[in-house]
Amino acid sequence: MKKTIEIPFINIAEEIKEKTGFILEHQVATVLEKHDWSVIHNRFYIDDVQSIQREMDLLVYKANEVDTVMVYTALIISCKKAPSKIGFF
Repeated sequence: MKKTIEIPFINIAEEIKEKTGFILEHQVATVLEKHDWSVIHNRFYIDDVQSIQREMDLLVYKANEVDTVMVYTALIISCKKAPSKIGFF
């Protein structure tokens, strides 16, 4: 008689996939990396209003030389799971 063994990690991974914006975060990071952006995932910071720890999903940057000046462009991106809505801010 075969016995089924449940692996808690797989259940947790499936739950994370269904309830978070991780898949969107990964897709956004992949597109940006293909366009030569440097991507840092999951950076923590202290909220200066509530003094609690928070997390930004993606910190993305690119450096370009314009004439003789280096210009740095940075994006702070938060990805949220909302199946029926898409929003940018």
